[in-house]
Amino acid sequence: MPIASRMPSVSTETLQRLDLLAKEHRIKFAGDLPSSKWPRCHKETLRCVTELGERKFDSFATGPNVTSDEPWKAQVKFQAALLVERSRRCHQRNESSWRFACEPFIFNRLEAEVVWYPKIVESVYSAPNSRQVEKEHLLQLQHCKSGNGIGSHVDVREWHVARIIGLNQIFGHREDEQVRLDRAVATKLHKDIQKPDTIFGLRETRNIENLLHDTKKRELELERGEDNQDKQLHELLDPSPITQPISQKGDKLLFPFLVLEAKSGTSDSDWYSIQMQTAFPIKAFLDTQDRLRRATGRRSKWHAGPLVWFFANKGEDWRLSAAYMEQGHPRAGVTGTVDYLVVELWKGSISTRNGALQLLLLVDYIFDWARDVYRDHIIQELRILASGENDAASIVYSDTDIHSTRQLEYSGVPDSEDVKKFEEYISNQKEYIALDSAKGIVRHATFVESRYCTIFVTPDNVQTLLQSTNQKKTQQLCRYILNHMSESIMLDLPTLVAMEKQWTGNSRLSPPGYLAEMKFYSVVSCTNYLSGNWHQVRELYVVAIAEGAWATIVDASKLKKHRGKAEKPALADTATMDSMLTTLKKLQAGSLAETLLAAITRRAVKIQTIFNYESFVQTHRSARMSSTDTSASDTSSVKTNISVPALCKAVSDNGTFRDIVHYIYKFFKKGNLEPQESFMRVSKRFDQQHLLQFDVEPISTTEAPLRVSDSGCVLITSTCHSQDSDCSESRVCIYTVEGEPAAPSREQLFQRLMDTVETRDVYHTTQDNGTSNLTNMKEIPWNLEKTYGIYSEHYEFLRFLTGIGKDIGNHSVPSMQGSPRTSAESGSYLFTRNIAPWQDPRRVGGNIEGRMFTVFKLMASEISYWKTRAESLSAEGIACCKICATSLEDDNGTCFQCFTALREFDDDSWFQNLIQGRMGFPEGNQDNDESDSDSASLIYGRMRNQDRWKANLAGYPSLDEDFGDLDELFSQYMKFTKWALKQRRARWMKSSGTKRKRQVEDIESGESEVERQLHAESGDSH
Repeated sequence: MPIASRMPSVSTETLQRLDLLAKEHRIKFAGDLPSSKWPRCHKETLRCVTELGERKFDSFATGPNVTSDEPWKAQVKFQAALLVERSRRCHQRNESSWRFACEPFIFNRLEAEVVWYPKIVESVYSAPNSRQVEKEHLLQLQHCKSGNGIGSHVDVREWHVARIIGLNQIFGHREDEQVRLDRAVATKLHKDIQKPDTIFGLRETRNIENLLHDTKKRELELERGEDNQDKQLHELLDPSPITQPISQKGDKLLFPFLVLEAKSGTSDSDWYSIQMQTAFPIKAFLDTQDRLRRATGRRSKWHAGPLVWFFANKGEDWRLSAAYMEQGHPRAGVTGTVDYLVVELWKGSISTRNGALQLLLLVDYIFDWARDVYRDHIIQELRILASGENDAASIVYSDTDIHSTRQLEYSGVPDSEDVKKFEEYISNQKEYIALDSAKGIVRHATFVESRYCTIFVTPDNVQTLLQSTNQKKTQQLCRYILNHMSESIMLDLPTLVAMEKQWTGNSRLSPPGYLAEMKFYSVVSCTNYLSGNWHQVRELYVVAIAEGAWATIVDASKLKKHRGKAEKPALADTATMDSMLTTLKKLQAGSLAETLLAAITRRAVKIQTIFNYESFVQTHRSARMSSTDTSASDTSSVKTNISVPALCKAVSDNGTFRDIVHYIYKFFKKGNLEPQESFMRVSKRFDQQHLLQFDVEPISTTEAPLRVSDSGCVLITSTCHSQDSDCSESRVCIYTVEGEPAAPSREQLFQRLMDTVETRDVYHTTQDNGTSNLTNMKEIPWNLEKTYGIYSEHYEFLRFLTGIGKDIGNHSVPSMQGSPRTSAESGSYLFTRNIAPWQDPRRVGGNIEGRMFTVFKLMASEISYWKTRAESLSAEGIACCKICATSLEDDNGTCFQCFTALREFDDDSWFQNLIQGRMGFPEGNQDNDESDSDSASLIYGRMRNQDRWKANLAGYPSLDEDFGDLDELFSQYMKFTKWALKQRRARWMKSSGTKRKRQVEDIESGESEVERQLHAESGDSH
């Protein structure tokens, strides 16, 4: 930082004139004003400052984990000690020595070249939950020193990332800068300028530059009876912030917010003299801010209003004050009705460790305030004034040349209530994640991540889109998009903006006039699923192509123009905004159970329009009437597209459109940074479903209502893609669906898991969304059916339960699996229980015999229980069905439900045999020779279903052995699987001829995989 020469002492006469002028212009240095008299709009900010000013060096950052959890605290404490040493070396030195030694060190943060990059989900879930005044942010902020040197607290790897992203300054500063005084003041003071030692303000970033050089909104001019169509904002803010009150030569310094006046410890200037020398620069900076707020008038959203920070020091002694404006009353002898109050908030000495620490914390806080609050308010006010016509990209709230201000999810300053909800979401979710292990996952159904992504194609950005994508796939990508456009609907930009706000709460500013009137051929899809780390996700994906960009997309696809998919939809319905938003609400609405079921079944829908005949007739008639005004010579042979206002509905979809949009999203997503391209709009929100309120009925899924246990839980099994970086270690999860999202203790979790394993079957789904490479889209399953059924693989829920039990010293084991017998009035569910739930068709094979064995044993146990129950009731003289124990009015027999259900089973099925009291596979009905069967068909399914069961299970000597609990069943499963492998080998050995050689090799490979799984299962469970 360049240092100005020592400022000469101010004469007594000049001080007297300054004092009189300050009183005349209502500038008052109020000293240590009680907090009760602070203005409400600034009270919280000032309170944070005074709190930081009370920190003590010895008690600050003393925790055992401060280095790893809060490294900035240890660093600022170290810097405070260095500052004390610097100040001691400057004792009895002049002003320049003091400033050269200490100011760059103290104000380094305000000069820093800022890098702000969120580590999205990973960092959010690991972020500490500390108080805002202690500098903890949900999005971790890393800052480094200006220049090419690496800050001592910045990891070298992070520095390289920062260099790749790019470094840009948000703030600027001036040394010994001339501040032009008001003409009336200058005349009485006999000087035109004053020179504070240092001034800090905003740099003119691209965003601010665009806004200042934009025209004013026409409606604002009409409200005030003005006509300034040709004038830009910087010309209308009189005097313009570009020319007043400081010179804007070189790098512009706008809307100053901090001023410093420094003296040496030996200076003859007292604190009163320092205040008088800075009084009018402070007033000028407050007036500059206030002109902007007054320009927005009633539309202003800057409720706090102007604020300027004033640092003053004499050698090692420092003071911090805050200056603000208050509306006063007319008084004789003074100018205007506004009071300029300067309130002292802190004073201390940097020759002490307490004072040095406090000063560094205060500067750090002011940095955060200026970046996160003040700068956003300035831009927000400018946007209220600007028409938006200067730069179409300015409708997206970001500074493309300031990476630290890129908006990844939200625009503007987040609402405090939203921030609170987000903190609660992260805090509660972290408690569940802490329960995760390699054996099982624990989640609550209220947590839902809502994602939004729109590919927003206009005539201005279509070439950017095409040139930015993988050139080898551009033609293929455009064809895929056009394939879906036959189902498109017409949307305008205000509707697209409203859709994002409804889905994620992200508010974008109203588009400028020419964009607001533009129509887009749009396809909208919504998908629900479980992510690799078992979190619920609901996505709203949109491709919106402006009418003027259609031809360019067709050219890139190399399809023949005006033919097939390349032709614009002849009858594109225009979806009304109200109808679209209502449909989105229906997709968001629902209980926790309904929302989770949508994710399990991987609900995929497109939003289409319902044809409205009356609207069509009215629109067609209007089009014909307008055509009569056109002369015959002007009539074109090209077909006219008719857009009809229509209602919206959600229809089932195969998910391929979602994969097209996701391919584009993944292509432009760089590491943890979300895409920032002009043709993409990306945002997300972390919802707690139980807090959302909707006045619409949710859209139902294809499955029956979620089967929740008495303890409020469901069990889910799933598989991930091997290349999914978020993939969890476990394939099983217990989801809590009822109650508050407070995480259970391990004892409570054990009881919930025990209850749910014993009384409910398992939901089967997948977390594998493919690789988003445009090649396997049709293979990705959506809208799953029959997901609820018997879990028969790997006994992972048993391992999950015994693992928790081992930790808490509880060795209880479930006596059954998925049996509602304790709460059911009868065993009628035996006929509806799903023994073959959905399986991912991309993952075939595995221990098929073992799965069949588990299903057989569980069903045999249930049938035996209810037959025994029926016999017991009959012995007591109670008439009931001999199969399911349903109460009957007359003699014992078979109820109508069981009688009807049995007719649907084969006479020789194992289920029919067990129901009739026989063995599942009677010895007289076996065919162990298998000489006329194809052994490969036993694996690949080219056999009648009953034959497969018989071939895999019949002949096992211990098939009808009882089990007391799941641990015993698992032991039987292990013994059976080893027997089944021997049977496989025996069948393969009987196969002869070279034509089966490859089949045998494949089957032997599958056998090895089964043996490895058995070894792992045995090791995990015992």
